[in-house]
Amino acid sequence: MRSLRFWFTLAGSIIVLLSVLTIAGVWIWNLKFGLPVSADKITRINTAVAASAYIAAIIAAIFALVAYWQTSGLPSLEPEINFLPFRSRPPTFTATRHDPPPPWVDINLIPFPDSWKGTLPPVLDRGSSSQIFTVVLTNKTKYAARNPGLRIHFDGLLYNGIPREWTSEGQWGEKNGLKSIQWDGGTENIVHGKWSRTLPIVGFNEIVLSSYEPKLVVTVVADGCLPKEFKFPLIVHVCD
Repeated sequence: MRSLRFWFTLAGSIIVLLSVLTIAGVWIWNLKFGLPVSADKITRINTAVAASAYIAAIIAAIFALVAYWQTSGLPSLEPEINFLPFRSRPPTFTATRHDPPPPWVDINLIPFPDSWKGTLPPVLDRGSSSQIFTVVLTNKTKYAARNPGLRIHFDGLLYNGIPREWTSEGQWGEKNGLKSIQWDGGTENIVHGKWSRTLPIVGFNEIVLSSYEPKLVVTVVADGCLPKEFKFPLIVHVCD
């Protein structure tokens, strides 16, 4: 792209120089450039000026198209979840059936399956792995992502409590916690091209399973982009 801009700039400079030389040639050296002999000097100068203006308009239109092409691209955001202090791989969680379950949990209500009614729900053990995770939002393209947003849906997990700088996006009811949490970057948290932004930390304490295949479903969006979904399965060993 830089090479293309260079050649366009060079071509425009050459055309401007040739236009000046053409007008000077008509005025000083009385050049005719194939025009009829009857054409006077003023007519030839006007013709040279009109031709130069026409060529300059074409170059300007090409410049405008190139500029639009460079600025009209869309960003591509991809999230990465890191359970601290783990970086290279997700941790393995251990879940135990607690008696009694947390007071905000009712196994007889959704989203628990009917086959689980009357049993104890598995709860992720404290200290078996990290209780905090971060989300890193990376922009894979050179185009800035304006007004970015990210939503985490807890699929097969019950989550209770709203982390700082996050908002709730729906609850299961009076019991069983939140369905999703959301971060809105707004206009102040642009993700620049080929750049990344680390979102506020999310505590991962007292997590109850409602499925044996839990995962975090992350949806990202920005101005001009449709929501894009990513799934992060969790490795959980349930101890009966």
